[in-house]
Amino acid sequence: MKEEIFVYSPPQAETPEPGGPLRAMRVAIQPNLSVKGWPTEAGSRALENFTALDDAAAVIRLRRAGAAIAGSIRMSELGLGLAGDASWQVLEDGRCDAALVTDTLGESRVSASLAGKVGFKPSWGVCSRRGLVGLVPSMEAPALIASKPEDIAQIMGAIAGPDPEDPSMIESGFPDFSKCTNAAPGAPRMSVIRESLNLLEKGPADGFRESLKKISSLGLDIQETGMEEFPLFRTVHQIEGSVEASSAAGKYDSVRYGHRAPGTENWNEMYIKSRGESFGTLVKSYLF
Repeated sequence: MKEEIFVYSPPQAETPEPGGPLRAMRVAIQPNLSVKGWPTEAGSRALENFTALDDAAAVIRLRRAGAAIAGSIRMSELGLGLAGDASWQVLEDGRCDAALVTDTLGESRVSASLAGKVGFKPSWGVCSRRGLVGLVPSMEAPALIASKPEDIAQIMGAIAGPDPEDPSMIESGFPDFSKCTNAAPGAPRMSVIRESLNLLEKGPADGFRESLKKISSLGLDIQETGMEEFPLFRTVHQIEGSVEASSAAGKYDSVRYGHRAPGTENWNEMYIKSRGESFGTLVKSYLF
């Protein structure tokens, strides 16, 4: 089972720094986060045999806070979607306390729901992306899956914050995650975009509304919010994501690392054929 979940485990378990706020919490990561000396293939043949040269900012901060990096788990290719993803499995059997993953299109939250856990994607620019092998820079962010909201708040308190080596981060106004454990007065509020319901067919829409009724019965204050341009979201998201992904994937040329197609006669043929063999169907369909 372990081999089905992990793509890499360190030969010896890490000895965490004592006294940190995470107190030897076991955290799994996806292999698109750099850990010096570890395979960092991001679930893609395009990064075949690539080994990280440095630690990602999030990994450095996790260790400083006392967490132990348990290993790298299976992931979808370059973090797009959930095909082959094992982040929910590593929590389901109690093997780890949390998983640090990439969330581009809601992956952390969908994966968490499969295991009955909690998924959280912080706002873009709150956590450093330094050391992350990404695909859609303006959409993806380091995200978390854990058993309890309190665990997520603790981990976010350790990994969030400014990083002068990551120009994509916000400059100020970082949230104080230590206050997340303090319950706000009154019933928790949940917003639903009215136009998103209008895009659903009758069956799914009725099922969604029934779920809202159940959530409301648990004490949440559900409010509908209007967003007139929401129907354009899917088109804009697809165009922007495809442009960024095409640019990001362009650097994988099979020269220094990654899959190289055999039997080519010149560098241009090698480049084109290798790229054709390196990416899976989902990523290819997302590229221009």
